[in-house]
Amino acid sequence: MNVLITGCTGFVGGKLIDTLINSSTFSDSVTLYGLVRREPSKSLNHIKTVTMDQLSDLQIDTLINLAGEPIAAKRWSPSRKAALRSSRTTVTETLYKSLKHPPKTVISMSAVGYYGNHESTQFKEATPSNGGFTYQLCDEWEKAALAFESKGSRVCIFRLGVVLGNGGALKQMLIPYTLGLGGKIGAGMQGFPWIHIDDVCNAVLKAIESEQYTGAINLVAPEQVTQHQFATNFARSLNRPSVLPTPSILLQMLLGEMSELLTKGQFVVPEKLTQLGFQYQYPRIEAALKACAEELSVFTSTQSKGC
Repeated sequence: MNVLITGCTGFVGGKLIDTLINSSTFSDSVTLYGLVRREPSKSLNHIKTVTMDQLSDLQIDTLINLAGEPIAAKRWSPSRKAALRSSRTTVTETLYKSLKHPPKTVISMSAVGYYGNHESTQFKEATPSNGGFTYQLCDEWEKAALAFESKGSRVCIFRLGVVLGNGGALKQMLIPYTLGLGGKIGAGMQGFPWIHIDDVCNAVLKAIESEQYTGAINLVAPEQVTQHQFATNFARSLNRPSVLPTPSILLQMLLGEMSELLTKGQFVVPEKLTQLGFQYQYPRIEAALKACAEELSVFTSTQSKGC
């Protein structure tokens, strides 16, 4: 089975490649291709790199589309919004045009930002969105992926929550929380939909082999927590206090519109995953963050020794 992964060098992509090559189900039968902008100077382990120009000759069974610039990396200027759209929608549209042999299965990422923000609504896959930039971004991205259905592909779209693991958001938060500077943002009552990286990878593996995984699926943990509960648990997992709040107005002044990623949120229910009988490795935030903290502490100690 030939699997093409976009975003293969990112946090989720790197972990997913490791999971695939160590999977008893796929390790002996899968050939992994990674889409890159240009050929790297050195080869990547266990993966064959290809550029967009080389796709037309490939016969791909499964496309796993993880491409997309980090949404919280920079302030949302008009040019930044255009770059976020291009790295998601334009890349997906180009894949649609470039793959002359339609994949049997397309697994494409989206985000819970699709739903917009609300203080109390519990968003299931069929719940209408409240709009906003993140909805527009995700909606365009999802529609570009769903176009593959016209070629006969089965399309599964995962709407991701905040992915917890040794990388991504937690790695960015590690220093302030280690210094005891992590705490609630505003009132801290905004929803914080989350998912452990191991559960993300296991869900993708399930989606590869099961035709029941189709359409939009909320890829979040079943436990609903607020941002304050997350902050308290993350600080506790690092043996640090969580007492310093961050005023919402300060983040709005510093980050502009992008501050809504921190000051607002949503409660998201994994209704379809529950119906599919998906077994979470980390259904509870406390255990997930404890596991993450152990990995992050190994990372920080290794970095310290290298200094």
